[in-house]
Amino acid sequence: MTSRNRFALLLYALVQASLWQKSEGFVQSMLSTANPNQHNFMKRFYKDDQTVQIEETSLTPRKITKGKRAVIEDLENLDEIKYFLGEDDRLSAIKFYAPWCKTCQKIGQQFDRLAKELGDGIVDRKQVEGQIRCAQVKCSSPESFISEQLYVMALPTVQLYYGTHKVWEGSGKTSIKDLKATFSKLQCLSPDELRLHAESVDDGVLLHAIEDGLFSYPSFLDEEW
Repeated sequence: MTSRNRFALLLYALVQASLWQKSEGFVQSMLSTANPNQHNFMKRFYKDDQTVQIEETSLTPRKITKGKRAVIEDLENLDEIKYFLGEDDRLSAIKFYAPWCKTCQKIGQQFDRLAKELGDGIVDRKQVEGQIRCAQVKCSSPESFISEQLYVMALPTVQLYYGTHKVWEGSGKTSIKDLKATFSKLQCLSPDELRLHAESVDDGVLLHAIEDGLFSYPSFLDEEW
């Protein structure tokens, strides 16, 4: 084998490895931009919940209403997330994804089905209320508010909220399955129990970001007059 052929073979292997890593859907480049405080928040993301004992229940699959079109809100910034979560007292699921990510595309299909089964929808031009509200946030840059303010370090990521309190987070291929299991468990709680549970397990990331936004000021104030 000539040196040119060896170089071409090595280049081909590197390209294939890069494509395979992208298809797994994890945005590792975001980690390089995280500061130590972000890593501390990430440690709290995946803590086990031992505060509230939740009875194991099974989520009965619901037949999708014929002709139902799922309602999935597109959110573009922190304010829209805050207002979306504050509009309703039901549990809300938010999917964070990147358009180029193949795993995100697969999770997106499962998320769409979840929205049709359990979420809000349109049937015969009428709004139908579901058990859960669904929204999605597109990530177009590693330096977006998703990573810098919400500390989402992997895509796809799905989060479950009660109000502005995060009660669950999952990443990767099994996130929708795990989301359904968590939603099933939380259904057995009364509103007061759910509120206490949400307050006890919330990592405070969203609330901290919202508070920072309250004390920020418009950029035009920095301009010279």
